[in-house]
Amino acid sequence: MIIRLYLKYFRNMFSLLLFLSFKKKLLIVLFCLFLII
Repeated sequence: MIIRLYLKYFRNMFSLLLFLSFKKKLLIVLFCLFLII
C-alpha cells in the first residue's frame, strides 16, 4: 500500500519535472525566435 502510494507520488513528480522542462525549452525557443525577428 505504501509502495503504491510512493510510486504514484514519484510519477506525479516525474511528470511535473517533464512539464517544467518542456515549458523551459518552449520559453527558450520563443526567446530565440523573438531575437531573430
